[in-house]
Amino acid sequence: MTNAVGAAALGLLIVDPRQLFTASFQMTFLCVLIVAGIGLPMLERTSQLYRQGLTGWDSARYAAMLPPRVAQFRLDFVYRTDLDGAVTFYLDGHSVTAAPASLP
Repeated sequence: MTNAVGAAALGLLIVDPRQLFTASFQMTFLCVLIVAGIGLPMLERTSQLYRQGLTGWDSARYAAMLPPRVAQFRLDFVYRTDLDGAVTFYLDGHSVTAAPASLP
């Protein structure tokens, strides 16, 4: 993410170098970097176990080594193969692709 922000800032500064001294440029990129600096490590810390739980579907021994809440998440997030060979993921009995359609 920081590479993309850097590329955006560089692109803006190539087009108009005076943007570096405007308050809007400085505040925008400062806020984006603060959010990235705080949010990304927090997201990695909270979701890394669940990401590990979604790997190695065919290994029962790997599932037994996971913490209980991640193992339960793994059981709730079951995949099924359709007749045509496409894989559809289900979470608590609902298709993941249908989840946004059921929001109010």
